[in-house]
Amino acid sequence: MLKEKFNGNRLKAARLYRAMTLDELSKQIDVSKQAISQYENCEIIPEPSKIFKIMTVLGFPKDYFLQEDKMITETKATYFRSLLGTNKKDRIAQIKKGEYIAILYDFLAESIKFPKFNIPNLEIKETNESIDYDALTLEIRMHWGLSQDPIQDLVYELEKSGIIITSLTSTSKSIDAYSQKLKTSTGEKYLIVLTTNKETKARRQFSCAHELAHIILHNWNEDLESMPKSEFSNIENQANKFAAAFLLPKEAFIKDISKSPLSLNTYIKLKLKWHTSIAAMMMRAKDLEIITPSQYQNMVRKYSYRGWRNGEPYDNDLLPSNPTVLKSATKKILEGKKWDGESFVRTFSQKYNVCLSKNEIEELLNLDQNTLSTECNDIINIENKIKNKF
Repeated sequence: MLKEKFNGNRLKAARLYRAMTLDELSKQIDVSKQAISQYENCEIIPEPSKIFKIMTVLGFPKDYFLQEDKMITETKATYFRSLLGTNKKDRIAQIKKGEYIAILYDFLAESIKFPKFNIPNLEIKETNESIDYDALTLEIRMHWGLSQDPIQDLVYELEKSGIIITSLTSTSKSIDAYSQKLKTSTGEKYLIVLTTNKETKARRQFSCAHELAHIILHNWNEDLESMPKSEFSNIENQANKFAAAFLLPKEAFIKDISKSPLSLNTYIKLKLKWHTSIAAMMMRAKDLEIITPSQYQNMVRKYSYRGWRNGEPYDNDLLPSNPTVLKSATKKILEGKKWDGESFVRTFSQKYNVCLSKNEIEELLNLDQNTLSTECNDIINIENKIKNKF
């Protein structure tokens, strides 16, 4: 019975999700690469012992491989900050994770009202074939009521504006953030995935602003994989300039930096105010012509001499902001007693035909470990009863 129901498409999806090649998986379950290909194409049904090995190696529950494909999620495009320096299989793995996050979001949205998408549809004004980043980013800030003040928590601002954000451990150390446009049965949505690799507060702020640039500036129907390197580099450069202008608005930043723009100590102090890296502020000062290119190069040498390429002052003191919307939505559902952890996982599996382990769902939704443990939920309910009593 088990053999008859085996879904080869799910084997391929699970293998890609784990960033494994046919050859890597074949060696781990002790069959030929050709056999794995035949399993995935439904030409051969694996023996029960091999199915058990597949489940163990890939870390997916038995039912995942037995379910029929039901929920279709389409990725329109994915922008990786380090597209040119990452392995394709690692990118595919992250894209697959994003697709499951989108389905989980739809599941949560049946019970929770999420913030509406609130990104203004702006006319991109260009001067001398260059985007006016200062005018563009200021308009977005005004739309969100941010004026020209430092942004303390850009993760919060983006979540409040209807962008889905989560944080994952990446399969590759070179992937530090990416944005994805997805289409599910409930419509199109944007997802930003922040990774736990090398994360500091300043880096995370810049990553968020960089991915926001892609959402606002760039074409989501592009085939990024086949795009010429020079063209993709230009897109990344645009996103970096947008991010710097968004985090460091022209008038306010000039006022802060102009008194002593050549002193690294000035940038150290301003990092505490603007929550932006010293490197980004130095580049911004050059782009605004507060310092000359030669002065900038001299400062970069001093920056490197101090060893700041491996870590800037206050990197360990300014804690990265974490996404909260998906976590809060899940907690609210569990506290509302609609489901406990076990029934949450089971109901999602039955409704969307995607059986994932509780640990996998916790990771995708950026939940604390054991959030979906029934025992943990019982403790939450007891605490709520005590609160209500008093």
